[in-house]
Amino acid sequence: MGIKIALVTSSQPSLNPRLVKEADALADAGYEVVVIGQFWNAWAAETDKVLLEKKKWRFIRIAGSPTEDKNAYLLSRIIHKIARSISKKGLLNYYLAELSTNRCFYPLYKQAIKQKADLYIGHNPGGLAPAILAAKHNGVKCGFDAEDYHRLEYSDDLNHPDVKYKTFLEEKYFPQADYLITSSPKITEQYEKNFPDLTFNTILNVFPRVANVNITPSKPNEPLKLFWFSQTIGPNRGLDEVIESMRIIDSPLIELHALGYPREQAITNYKALAVKYGFTPNQLNFYNPIPPDDIFKFATKFDIGLATEIGVPFNRTICLTNKIFTYIQAGLAIAASNTTAQQDLLNKYPGCGNLFDMKNAESLAAILNGYLENRDLLTKAKQQSYNYGQQALNWEAESVKFLNIVKHTLAK
Repeated sequence: MGIKIALVTSSQPSLNPRLVKEADALADAGYEVVVIGQFWNAWAAETDKVLLEKKKWRFIRIAGSPTEDKNAYLLSRIIHKIARSISKKGLLNYYLAELSTNRCFYPLYKQAIKQKADLYIGHNPGGLAPAILAAKHNGVKCGFDAEDYHRLEYSDDLNHPDVKYKTFLEEKYFPQADYLITSSPKITEQYEKNFPDLTFNTILNVFPRVANVNITPSKPNEPLKLFWFSQTIGPNRGLDEVIESMRIIDSPLIELHALGYPREQAITNYKALAVKYGFTPNQLNFYNPIPPDDIFKFATKFDIGLATEIGVPFNRTICLTNKIFTYIQAGLAIAASNTTAQQDLLNKYPGCGNLFDMKNAESLAAILNGYLENRDLLTKAKQQSYNYGQQALNWEAESVKFLNIVKHTLAK
């Protein structure tokens, strides 16, 4: 029997591309791989069905859903609610922080133990404790992938319950992990300040090479197509500023295409702005979620990828998201807000795009207008972006680092 590795997450595969990449890399390397997760939302459950058909690894979803095994789902919600009610009063011991962070903490832990893996890898704060505890119970190795600076992932208020839960869990479980990795150099720097005695390795959130992307020159009379995507289309994601920059340019040749689960009120507000600003009907376009593996092909239809991180909370200043690396693989020019992490990336890989001030729509408008008026510059940026994806910023390169960490950990 081969070496078995269990990845433990409080999410679903379709909502966690980084976990999927790791599971794929491990399975391709010959490990037996199982992913243990839980229901998060309905559309991801549907896209999971498509995604999992092609995988060499298994996914086990625990604790039910609103439509399947409803009793288990309801029980997990009740326990989660009670734990949060108690922990908000300041009591985090007795596994209250674990139960408050993750609706399915205990079912994940029990299923993880049952799998009897040789290595457990936690993903997301909710997967941290179950992975570490299962590894300790079975006397094997464990690791954790900090995809974000989790303690300041949702708020910068140190008294916010979410900040307290995650800080408590990091301080409790990080020292017990056999390895720790992060998704950006700046997140690594920040965690090393918090934990000077621990080692954090950076594995960038890049994707496998996309072959045969044809970078065709854009003609002056063709629309300039902007692309943005996320799990959810909602407020405070930078789209208001993008629409404002389109108003400033005042050209029917600028189109915004946004992909994600729509929050209806946000969509209504954006469409109202489009009417107010006199946009033509094709200038604002919204698309429902598609399977993660299909996003790259979808993205190649556009010209400029928008990485509109607003820098709040603090994690958004130091993270490098799926967006920017998806754009690079698809061969899009990059328009990125000037967060610390994105500044460092574009300075290290020049010529593929430009930085703008998220607080100043005119700075983004200047970038877009420059590409609108100089299509040769746009073509060069798109080609340079794609070249970086083929040569350096790809999962083929980063997965070697990841697999070496796993191999070294198992050999200890």
